Amino acid sequence: MLEELEKIDTTDVAALAKIKQDAEGVQKLVDNANTSKDKVAAPIYTRVMKDYATRLKALEDQARALRQKARSEFAKLRALHTQLKQKLDGAQLDQSELEFRHQIGELSEAEFEAKRKSAQQALAASQADFDEADRISQSFLEVIPALPEPPAPPPPPPPAASVPEEMVTHALRVPAAAPDGPDFGTMVVSVDEARSLSAAAEAGGFGTIYAAHGRLVMEEEGREGQSFPLGPTTTIGRTAENSIALDKPEVSRRHAQIVFGEDGFSISDNSSGNGTYVNGDRITTHKLRDGDRIQIGTHCFFFRES
Repeated sequence: MLEELEKIDTTDVAALAKIKQDAEGVQKLVDNANTSKDKVAAPIYTRVMKDYATRLKALEDQARALRQKARSEFAKLRALHTQLKQKLDGAQLDQSELEFRHQIGELSEAEFEAKRKSAQQALAASQADFDEADRISQSFLEVIPALPEPPAPPPPPPPAASVPEEMVTHALRVPAAAPDGPDFGTMVVSVDEARSLSAAAEAGGFGTIYAAHGRLVMEEEGREGQSFPLGPTTTIGRTAENSIALDKPEVSRRHAQIVFGEDGFSISDNSSGNGTYVNGDRITTHKLRDGDRIQIGTHCFFFRES
């Protein structure tokens, strides 16, 4: 697979990076000229600004044709990226399965050691290929807008029609009180309703109740900023239909989601281009704990159980 990555033509990316650098240099001159316009006669200022506008237009004209070619190569890269992600996931599963078979006694120590080295090498090779695809993808994203992704599936229906969305902060699992009793299934309720159900459980009207609520708090200049309450399912992505919308090119349309289950909140990456990180580690699925630091693109959040 690495051979296929090497076939991706990045020539236009390098050219676009140079054009971007030149354009930023001209723009800096424009900013300086605007700051100092009162220090020069108006005709001179106009003449200089016209020259800068001509330079910027010429650079944009050069970039336009290169971007089209770069997008074609980026489309190939994205397909490879998906394949490499699947290969990496498979290698991780293979290693975990091998360790499990050893733990339950199927493999002797000698058999396990003989197979583990091969599994580790396969995993390391898959990780290296995937990391290289990520690196090349980032170089494309720095000079061209992100390619449109396939249409996202429609958002899930509201958890409970009778409860206003802003009040939905608890997801409760209410098992039957007895083996032959009714199964109440999963209920999505407001805070006040959760308290009522808890009281009923203590009185014997229900079985065991599991309740939790949480929020994501955006990290802003090293401090906690805007807070986002979490519902039973919270989607995070670039487009407006997500529960938490992050309009940045490095964020995929449906980048990740957080789901509440019987054991608490878990975050899953939706095979995003740039990945989802928890406490610095790239994850596929991760059980969240209070204080976990989540990074999606350039955005960072803290998970709070409160």
